[in-house]
Amino acid sequence: MGTPEFDDRFVRHYLRHVVALNVECDMPDGTRGRDVYSCFVLEMWGEWFLATSGHGLEKLRSGLPRLPNVACSLFDAWHPGASRFPIPFPLLDARTFAVDFDGLDLGLILLDELFRRGLQANGIVPFVESTWRKPPANMRLHAVIGFPEQFITRGPDATAVLPTFVYMNAVEAPPVMAKAFPRFYGKLPPQLVNPHTGATLTDMDGFSGSPIIGFNVKDDGQVSYFLVAIQSGWRSDLCVVAGPLLPAIADWLAKQIEQV
Repeated sequence: MGTPEFDDRFVRHYLRHVVALNVECDMPDGTRGRDVYSCFVLEMWGEWFLATSGHGLEKLRSGLPRLPNVACSLFDAWHPGASRFPIPFPLLDARTFAVDFDGLDLGLILLDELFRRGLQANGIVPFVESTWRKPPANMRLHAVIGFPEQFITRGPDATAVLPTFVYMNAVEAPPVMAKAFPRFYGKLPPQLVNPHTGATLTDMDGFSGSPIIGFNVKDDGQVSYFLVAIQSGWRSDLCVVAGPLLPAIADWLAKQIEQV
């Protein structure tokens, strides 16, 4: 099975769910530190959330309050008509939830109405329940979409990212990667190449928190896609990535809410 066609329309179609979370702060050596976190917009219970990895969000929640002059923003300008200015975002004041244990690696940041409208104005739409509740079981091709560390350019006044797609095939859990929480496992190609830009990766650093989507091809050739999991880890020696499955995440969250 080949990869879905990739052009400007493809970029607008798939990247419309993805957001870069930019974080800046003053470092002890006097420089301005800049990091980028891969996120995507998820709709649950009628609310919009920025979804990412739990370990990444917990790192931010615990570390940023101790650092001076923290500034966060969201970047979502993937199509030509979008505003190119990052949206200032008060991450330290936002309502957040992070969990990371035994394969469940999840971070959620609630987006209030102001930020929902801002993202919508730039063409961002969430993954709605129909895209993740019951994904087809026969999908043969998957992809992860994120912002690899290798392609982040940090300038004196700004940070640039290169949204990157890496395709993979679903596999059974390697014994050394097996966890209790239901997870997706994807086998990467021997050479990590973004087939749509020609850029070559040497590792998967920076993809944590990225959406893993699956493609379903009907008999008539029509392609649809579904949100399958949140990328949260990989083994370079096995060329396998892993992440908790969205239906299992939703069921787990529903049980937590019932117990409150």
